[in-house]
Amino acid sequence: MKKYIRAISIAVYALFIPQVNAGVTVIDFDDASIVHGTIVDSEYLGVGVSITSVNTKGTASTSDDVTGRQVAFDADSVAGSTSDPDLEYNNNGNDYNGVGAFSYTALNIDGVSYGNTPGNVLILQENNVGCDDGVCNDPDDEGGSNPAGYFEFTFDTLVDIISLDTFDIEDKGEFVIQFFAGTTLVSTLVETSKSVGDVVSIFNAPNYTVQAGDNTLQTMGDGQFVRQLLNIVGIDSLRIQLPGSGAIDNLAFRTQEVSAPASLGIISLALLLMIRRVRK
Repeated sequence: MKKYIRAISIAVYALFIPQVNAGVTVIDFDDASIVHGTIVDSEYLGVGVSITSVNTKGTASTSDDVTGRQVAFDADSVAGSTSDPDLEYNNNGNDYNGVGAFSYTALNIDGVSYGNTPGNVLILQENNVGCDDGVCNDPDDEGGSNPAGYFEFTFDTLVDIISLDTFDIEDKGEFVIQFFAGTTLVSTLVETSKSVGDVVSIFNAPNYTVQAGDNTLQTMGDGQFVRQLLNIVGIDSLRIQLPGSGAIDNLAFRTQEVSAPASLGIISLALLLMIRRVRK
């Protein structure tokens, strides 16, 4: 009998040891299959992430909306060689490659660095011309004065969102990130230029009134970079709404910690053995 009690004790202890940590994943859009103009959608299914978008012409859905045009833009391109100089890291007119508060710095998590320059970033393509083959001929985001739309990331399991890099998001409307667990809205974050009680427009959804603690997304301007520290736990999808021009990069998340399933198996086996022993 003692050996069975000991087996159960070990299994119960296993349930309370630190949970298994699956580590950090960074979606940086720099995979070898992604080139300037690539529509990025299924490239990260291997890590349990799918990506889509809506580029809308207003705050409500219309026939002019374009879906599925989340496009890689090579921010490391030669200055002046793209349709959007505001996103070019090598363009000296931007703050990205400077030394100020809005300059780019390498993402470093748990001692791992993810590049000293942005590489590819993700934009909402201004139109769908020349994109039929899965690579848009002329990658270009919306102009600063036009409403844009949103990216949507969906995860196969619950994750904790750590941070997101943002570029050239000009404050011509509403910069909002919403986090969901299933159909439940877990959190809404808006620009720091918004105050509690302000109403923000959410594309294809009811307006949202800013609550205390929501206004934590750093506001930026033309040619500027900000790493948004998010720290939102337990979600399986998020929407990143851009008010006009802009790009995102380096979405860092951690798969939620899970208990080792073997522990439950050990307990079940030990209980069965004990029952059989007692019956004998």
